Formats: sequence, structure tokens, C-alpha cells
Amino acid sequence: MNTTENNPKEIWSKFLLWVNELSDNNVFRGVSDKVNHLLIPSIGRTCLSNYTLKKEIQIFEQFKLKANIYTKAETDFEWLALAQHHGLPTRLLDWTFNPLVAAFFAVRNNDNLNARVYTVETNDFSFLDINKENNPFSISRISFIYPPIATSRLELQNGIFTIHPLPQKPILITPDGLIEIEYAHQKLEDYSKILYNQDESNEFTIQEVYYNENPKINYFFDIPSNCKSYFEKNIRKLGIDEMIFGNIDSISQQLSYQFSNNQIKNNFNPDFSVSFPILNKRFIPVFTEYIEKNPQSLSFLSHSFCIANDFVLSMQEVVTDNHYNSKVVKGKIFFEMFLNFRDTNSVFESKHHNHDIIKTISDLLEKIYGIDIMYAIGIIDFKAIVMFRGEYENINLYKDINFSWDSNMADFFSSVIPSYNSSYLKYKELTNHISIEAIEKLDIESEHYRELVEELKLKIFSE
Repeated sequence: MNTTENNPKEIWSKFLLWVNELSDNNVFRGVSDKVNHLLIPSIGRTCLSNYTLKKEIQIFEQFKLKANIYTKAETDFEWLALAQHHGLPTRLLDWTFNPLVAAFFAVRNNDNLNARVYTVETNDFSFLDINKENNPFSISRISFIYPPIATSRLELQNGIFTIHPLPQKPILITPDGLIEIEYAHQKLEDYSKILYNQDESNEFTIQEVYYNENPKINYFFDIPSNCKSYFEKNIRKLGIDEMIFGNIDSISQQLSYQFSNNQIKNNFNPDFSVSFPILNKRFIPVFTEYIEKNPQSLSFLSHSFCIANDFVLSMQEVVTDNHYNSKVVKGKIFFEMFLNFRDTNSVFESKHHNHDIIKTISDLLEKIYGIDIMYAIGIIDFKAIVMFRGEYENINLYKDINFSWDSNMADFFSSVIPSYNSSYLKYKELTNHISIEAIEKLDIESEHYRELVEELKLKIFSE
């Protein structure tokens, strides 16, 4: 059925009426691009320009040889069905007894292209009895065959095959069955009415001309591209989705669709701790701003050293859990301190960006003064109230955060701070003899550097 109106709801209703008019013996095939996806088996689509029967049989025999270690089959028809099931290009074409399955395949891809659902009414003559055939490559007419193997996918899709003696040739659906387009004029009496010139008309054009000459026969139903999304939503409501593929991949595909369309069921509430990485990002600028505005809150802070701005935040636990949207969390802040060698007024400096100069200064102080202190680790405990609405991404952090020293830090700083102050004084003494700009250019692995160290020792200790 050609559909010229593009109202999705109306076309969906027409599709259901179209299906209802068909017999129980009809089978269906959906294609997402009606122009480029003609009725042709995968071996013909894959090898359209260089197909030969010999190549087809070679690829089939190689599949049997290599797949034999994973599975077994009794006949070549079974091997052919297994090959089709696992994605090998074959002379089989997939159909289904379920029109919704066919429509699902038609609308789930190529959103900007018009789709089509084909249908064929079968009868006893349509089917090939594979129990009476030995070789799937010697059949002489296009026939339907029931799957000779049982797989979850075939069962879920209510699948069936056609087998094609000339799999490189697209086919037409006619009152007399399935016929290759190229040879249809030999079998159809009314085909003379159809423009048929292979030099001027492509196979899709020939197919469309033929179907338009037979408008009363329901060979297909067209689904305009703007209706695909509406069709897919309704088909999913009726229970057809990725689960018809019958494997773990189909579960992932189904959930991915639900995720992208905001249809994930709310049947699992993760622990609040999963929000800690998000909360970390909210907390870091709050902590930085607080310390910069209130440096006196860090009683140990002096002009002698800076705090590395790449500090680590560790959310450790939820203290209370008595309100759904309000949580009290606590944790620790780990930070490094290093000498304020640039005499900056900022509390925070980047250790990463100053790595090389810090390394050089540390080496100079150690070689000249015997001082081996450039870094110290500080630990601050914090407690904060957080609020969020619905999703963790909407989490907010209250500004009145409580900071306190880790219980082990008091004794540590009582010994470290004097050492830092002493190191800072030695560093300032060093810069009376060599500028910070000159220190930045030094290569501590060079012979010049070793000579410079000895010169500085003489100058400093001779004064």
C-alpha cells in the first residue's frame, strides 16, 4: 500500500487495517530504506558486482570447516541456516509471520529514509520440503523453507526463510509467487505493459512500475520517514523490541534505547556514595574560595609556603540519612605544601606547573645546606550538608562547611612549620647569589650545574 499522507497516527491506523485484511498465511519482511533495500539475499547484496556461484560455495564450505569446532549440523540446509543466523552472507532471505517484527526492522534504522514492509501470501506450493533435497545450491525455484534448526532468535522473531537459486538477483512479489525481476517478463502475461529496459531503468524503478500496475494487490506497505519514530514507539508498546534478537547484546540495545528516550524504570536506588565524584567537583571550588577568603582558618599558614592546588578530596561517609533530599557527609582533604619560592600572595599554587623549578630548588638546598624538606602532606577533616533534587547531578553544597584538623596533624605541624620557615630563610639567602630566573634555566644533570653548586657553597659559607 502506497501512503501519501504523512500523519503518523493515521498511517499507523492504516498499517493495522492493512495487516488485518491479510490472511493468516502471509509472511512479512521489513526494510528501513525502500529504495536501496530490494528483496535480495545477503550474498547478493554483499557481492552484487562480483558474485559467482563458485565464490558463494567457497565461503559456505569455509564456514562449515571453521565453525565445526563450535557447533554441529547434520545437513547443508542446517549449515546454511546456522551461517545465516551468525551473519554469513547466504542465499537465504529472512521473513517473519509477525507483521510487527517486520515493521520493527523497517523503522528502527535510517530515520531519514522511507521504509517498507513487504508481504507474501504463502500456500503449500510455496514451501520446499528440505527432507527431500540434498543440496541447497541445486534448487531451481525460489521457495520458502521452515528453519531446519531451532534458535532463540528465530523463535522470538517467528522467523522463516526464502531460499534463492539466483541470490544475486532482486525479486518481485507476484500473484504467482516470487520471481526474479530480470526474468519476470518471461513469466508474467501483463508484464508487456511495464516499461522494461535494463539499460535505462534500474531494478527499483522496474519494481515500482510493476507494483503500480497492480494497485489492488497488497504486496507492501510504505512507512514515510517522519512516521518511523511513532511506529517504533507503538511497536515497542506491543512488546516488540531488541529482545527479539535473543542474546545479551539485545539486552544492552534495549536498555540503550530506553536510556536515550528517558524510559528507564525507576526500580533501583543507588547508594548515596555514588554521588561522591560529583560532589567532589562541587566541593573543590567552595573549599578553594573559602581558604583564599579566610586564610586565618588554617592556623599553620605562613608566607613561607603554599598549598598545592591539585589537592585530593576524599568523601568518606554519610553521617545521617534521615531526609531524602538532605545528607550530612564528612571526609578528608589531603594537600601538599611546598616552599613559596616565588613570594606569591596566593594561598594556592600549582605544583604540577612548577615541578621542574621545585625539583631544582630542592636539590640546591639539599646540596648546599643539607636541607631535605620541600614537601609536607596536610590533612583536614570536613563536614558538610548537601541538598539535591531528584537526580544527583542537581546536588548543591552549603557554604557553611565545617573544617577541623585531622587529630594526628597537631604534633606534625609543630615540627614541620619551624623546618619550613628555616628552609624558606635559607632559600632567600640562596637567591641573594642566584636569581630565580637563573635557577629555572639550570639542568641539574649537567657538569655546569655541579660546578655552580660548588661556587655557591664557597660564596655563601665564606661570608
